[in-house]
Amino acid sequence: MIRVSYEEVQQTIKQAFIRAGVDEKRADVMARAHADTSRDGIFSHGLNRVEIVCTFIKNGTVDIASEPSLLSSLGALEQYDGNRGLGVINGIFAIDRAMELADQYGIGAVGMANTSHWMRAGMYGLRATDRGFLAICWTTVEGCMPPWGGLDATIGNNPFVMAAPGPDGPMLLDISMAQYSYGTLMNKRIEGKNLEYPGGFGENGELTCDPDQIIKTKRVLPIGMWKGAAFSMAIEFFSVLLAKGKPLSSIKGGDFSSQGCTQVYIAVSPKCFGPQEIEHLKQSIEFMKSSRPDGSTSVQYPGEGMMKKRAEALAKGVLVHEEVWDRVKKLAEKPL
Repeated sequence: MIRVSYEEVQQTIKQAFIRAGVDEKRADVMARAHADTSRDGIFSHGLNRVEIVCTFIKNGTVDIASEPSLLSSLGALEQYDGNRGLGVINGIFAIDRAMELADQYGIGAVGMANTSHWMRAGMYGLRATDRGFLAICWTTVEGCMPPWGGLDATIGNNPFVMAAPGPDGPMLLDISMAQYSYGTLMNKRIEGKNLEYPGGFGENGELTCDPDQIIKTKRVLPIGMWKGAAFSMAIEFFSVLLAKGKPLSSIKGGDFSSQGCTQVYIAVSPKCFGPQEIEHLKQSIEFMKSSRPDGSTSVQYPGEGMMKKRAEALAKGVLVHEEVWDRVKKLAEKPL
């Protein structure tokens, strides 16, 4: 991998989206989202996804000009049709609107149906914590994981986010219901590396660390096995009911676009907690870290290491895969 300045990464991605037909304002928002993701060390959903999104745009999978339209307003809950819009644009609209509702009601929720892949799930949680809010967000995706006891991919790995402002930086839980997301599998394939732990099943039904085999079988391992599979189903059920979403069987996404997926964004106002609660969080972190280390890694709360990676990337440059970087630069340079 090589390092490239954050500014160059962001501007190159922006130009690639402009070349793909996105207007400058939206291209800037999307470029910052992808650049921020790589900056924070999430290589699976940052620069690596730019080429894929440009393909979505080219083949008409997403509508680059659409805006969310209000379906219903129920006090602290609003429901929208995303009109197949760009997932990042719809997602930022939704978390911002959820915070506006939380300002009014203490808690606010936005359901967004008929949208597309939101890229890095954690960005919406971080957007909330930057303003002092709590956030819980989730999304459905196309069938890409088998239910426990099944062989065919008929449930999604449905990413889930919880984020909270902490005493020394945000707590950010950003997970999919699979032991490894498909983005991570593809990233490992680019690097020519196996997974650290078994992440799915091979062609003969055996657990494997080989990302190529897992991508081929589409049999990723649910987190906690049957518990992760059940969690995925619960996310879909709540999405359909809270956001007027469509069932998973109707989501299109063999290209990982998650076209027609459903998302829920919940924000809690900082008016609901104060300095005493933040102090309690600090005490919880200190107690957690009092655990004796097992020698394999350090004890950290979710999101703690991200801030260190961010600072290093801003000082030394963003880490990028050279071949991926070359492809994005070509997208940015191609004639209109």
